[in-house]
Amino acid sequence: MSDNWLLFVPSDPIWQPSDEAAQKAAALLATFVGDAGIVTERTEHIEIVHPFANWDGVECSSCRTDVDEWFHDVAQDLGGQQFHPARLRLALLWIADVAQ
Repeated sequence: MSDNWLLFVPSDPIWQPSDEAAQKAAALLATFVGDAGIVTERTEHIEIVHPFANWDGVECSSCRTDVDEWFHDVAQDLGGQQFHPARLRLALLWIADVAQ
């Protein structure tokens, strides 16, 4: 039997809820799904989370240009490296500027 994961990822790659807010959200979710092994996790660095079979592509949030192929190349090149928030913000701004 396979595992099912429900991940809540903020649209802002730098924002994280407080520990208290994350625990409140987990408690609320538990009222719907019971004791399903709910885990909250905070990371110090930005990570790429791959949805595997639920992959639906990547597009620029500013101009909606399809950047799926580019994203796969970059993700493969990075190979699990951690992202510093300031560098990621600059990279996203550069991508938006190049795509226009």
